[in-house]
Amino acid sequence: NLVISSAQAKALRYKAHEKVSEALGGKDSNAYKKMRNKTYSACWREFWNYFNINEYRELPKTRFEEGMKFLLSWQPSTTLRMEIEQCNTQIEMNLSQ
Repeated sequence: NLVISSAQAKALRYKAHEKVSEALGGKDSNAYKKMRNKTYSACWREFWNYFNINEYRELPKTRFEEGMKFLLSWQPSTTLRMEIEQCNTQIEMNLSQ
């Protein structure tokens, strides 16, 4: 049972970063500044649960493509999406006053 290489681990990290940033509305968004850690945790927790591993570096090499597909498909839960939307809307209202 060989695990992914460091290059593959880097690719997974990059894809997770891309998806989390997108879900939060970009690096300049209020949600990114305030909810980044919570959202990364949610993403990785779902990844670990799906693959039944304790950290992404334990992903079997044979499941790397499936891991990338998982991260490409990942979206925050409805509750988390609502929190993100509320956080981003809050800053918009503050700016317009």
